Amino acid sequence: MKAALGAFLLLIASVTASFQALSLDGVLGVIAPLGFHEETRYAPSYSTNGFKSIRRGDTEQRVTELIGKPLNMTLLYRTSSCQSVWISDDNVKDVFPDERCGVKRGDSMTAVLKSLGVPDRISCAYSDSPHGHSYRGRIITFRRGEVVKVDSGFYVD
Repeated sequence: MKAALGAFLLLIASVTASFQALSLDGVLGVIAPLGFHEETRYAPSYSTNGFKSIRRGDTEQRVTELIGKPLNMTLLYRTSSCQSVWISDDNVKDVFPDERCGVKRGDSMTAVLKSLGVPDRISCAYSDSPHGHSYRGRIITFRRGEVVKVDSGFYVD
């Protein structure tokens, strides 16, 4: 009985590890779409192979060559009254905590950089859900022009 249980657990672990290795979204990305409505929109030049080849230390230029420009980005500040500025289509879509930091909705990214300076990190989203459903997230975070984090997963909304 113990041997059969051990073999079953080993089989489950092997299947789970295989899903993790094969899917950018892990086990959740394989199972969750069975019960949740998925709606993923990718950036126009995004490719799975390009995304998989991105590594920590890669430059923004290399990432752009591999998967193009992101759908949107979040500028993350540590030393400003603005903690984060969400940019889409080169315009501010939202500011956190609020607009008292001198940046407002509709400002260009150039105006934000002029006002707040270079952000500590830039988080670039290469996928989203246009209607707020669950989706396959693809996010690259840069610091000083280099990749510091490559993130992927299935986001349940």
